Formats: sequence, C-alpha cells, structure tokens
Amino acid sequence: LPLPPTAVEGLRAHLLPPVGSLDHRAAEALDAATTLYRQRLPGCSVDNVVAGGRHDFLGNLIDRGRTAVLLSGETVVGACTWAPHVAAGLAEVWLLAIRRSHARKGLGSLLLRAVEARLLADGVRCAVACAGHDTVPFWRRVGYASDGTLSPKAWSLVLDPFGNSALVMKRLADPAQGLYLDGV
Repeated sequence: LPLPPTAVEGLRAHLLPPVGSLDHRAAEALDAATTLYRQRLPGCSVDNVVAGGRHDFLGNLIDRGRTAVLLSGETVVGACTWAPHVAAGLAEVWLLAIRRSHARKGLGSLLLRAVEARLLADGVRCAVACAGHDTVPFWRRVGYASDGTLSPKAWSLVLDPFGNSALVMKRLADPAQGLYLDGV
C-alpha cells in the first residue's frame, strides 16, 4: 500500500469484507477491532433494551457497517467502522479507535485518511461523525467542521445514538497522497 511520507513504516490498512462474508483471518481481525473498540470506547459498549430484549449496541454497529483495520504486522492497532450511504453521497463514521500503546502518533488521522480515500472512490462526497464532545478537537484537526449543514434527507440517515453528540462533517476532496485500503 502506498503510504504518505510521514507514515509509520510497517503499517498497512485493510478493508474487511462485510460481516456475512468473513473468512477466518478477517473474522479474527474484526474480533480484534471489536475488542479494541470495547477498550477504547467504553461509552459505546452498552446494551440497548429493544422490544423486551437486550442488544449489543457496539456489536450492532459493527455488524451493520464497514470496518477497516490498521495493521502492524498481523496485529490490529487501529480500527474504523462507518456506514456508507452512497446514493446520498454521504457516509457516517461511527467508530474510530487506536490501541493505547500506539495512540498520539497520528495513526487515527492516517487510518481516517485511508477510509476517506475509499469513500471518495466509492462516490461519497461528505463524511459525518457524531463525535463525543471530548473528541471534537481531534475531528477539527483532521478537517471536520461543526458548522456545516446537511439536507433533511441526509439528516434522516445520521445516527446519533446518545442524542448529545457534536455533529462534525467534512467535504471529501481527491486525496493526492495517502494510505489506500486494500481488500474488497
């Protein structure tokens, strides 16, 4: 995979197949990503009570979305899960996490750029995230803004499960350089 000049050597991003199409290796990577999310995003690791039953909120997001992992060798050091709404030209970035041992090295930005390049290639022109208020500075550093507007149709696609997130968005442009996802 082509990496930007500032990328850490030995890293690669991999787009996992949809949940129903996982082989053994991809299933292991998705399990590692899920564990990473549970460790780094405990506020998302909750059960919802729906129709009298308990449902794993985080697991449901992962099952419904697309996930890319950032690998160092065979170890998952980062993950990003999103929901593409290609017909609307929109994608929701639902989850983004980097292992604590690899945090604060620009890897979240690197993985997000790879996901954005994939989204752009798929016809998505705007990415949105319902960010925790404590993460808004990160999203601003990577080019997302909280002052954009969405059409009513686009708003109807956005999931804010906690109802108090900061909506941030970014118009995607053609990335001249960057990390590109391999895989499906």
